[in-house]
Amino acid sequence: MSSELYQKVYNFLTVSPLELITASSVIFQIIEEEPWISKEESRIIVNNAINASLNIYSGNTSTQNKLLRIFTQYDDAFDGICSLRDIGAVKVVEQIEANYTDLVSKLTDMLRSNPSSLYKRLLKDIKSVSISDLTWKSPLASQVISDTWEKIRKLPTKLYNEFMKPAPSFLPTEIQDECRKFVLSYLKHRIEVISNKLTHDGTWKESVDVLREVTLVIVDVLSDTWKNSAFSSEFVESISEGTYVSNVIVPAIRASLKNVPLEKSSFVSTSERQSSASADRKGKGRLGSGLI
Repeated sequence: MSSELYQKVYNFLTVSPLELITASSVIFQIIEEEPWISKEESRIIVNNAINASLNIYSGNTSTQNKLLRIFTQYDDAFDGICSLRDIGAVKVVEQIEANYTDLVSKLTDMLRSNPSSLYKRLLKDIKSVSISDLTWKSPLASQVISDTWEKIRKLPTKLYNEFMKPAPSFLPTEIQDECRKFVLSYLKHRIEVISNKLTHDGTWKESVDVLREVTLVIVDVLSDTWKNSAFSSEFVESISEGTYVSNVIVPAIRASLKNVPLEKSSFVSTSERQSSASADRKGKGRLGSGLI
């Protein structure tokens, strides 16, 4: 699966206004970049992007429902977009030409306001590129001057270092200050040996009152989840295991461990370990599978 296409669809789903998000508009994001992609490869990208974006809209049931409906509308929408492509309505080449022209125009304007040697060299190198050599995979086709571009690699050392210099941050000063405070004040606690009090011996470590509070937190987390119609019987067959784990299992585990002073001696991960059967076939022992 193309990570670039996945990221483009994911960004579209999480940033675009809800009224613009439809099965057709989502598929168009892919066809625009890779016109001849297969239906199944495109389906995988769309499904993964939707499952990932559902987490962003965990508090917005109507948006989640609209995203979930794309699963059932996918086939008709894909065929429709492909038919538009076949009759010339989806014009990728023209878009590449427009992006290239726009990039040259932007660099020209930058050169007028700042006649630096770097801008002069970049403009010269970009103008030497033939538009016919660009494809949807070419960064220049999307107005991106990548540091992996051969001409950037061949820049004189001084110009290359200037090109690679990070752009100034446009975040408000107040936000930058808060980020610096977090970095400076964050203390990395390390527990070399787990306290005997936290060693599992089959008995409860907290009082009944504390256990009751923890139970209420867990129940509250589950209540918020079950209220979301995205997990109703209507969509249950469309929800992936990963979505269920991320939205139900992991929040419940985090709620139960929130006030346990384990620090760095424990962690919650959704990484999948090798199954017992697979391990046995390879002769590597039994590891189990699921949450760690």
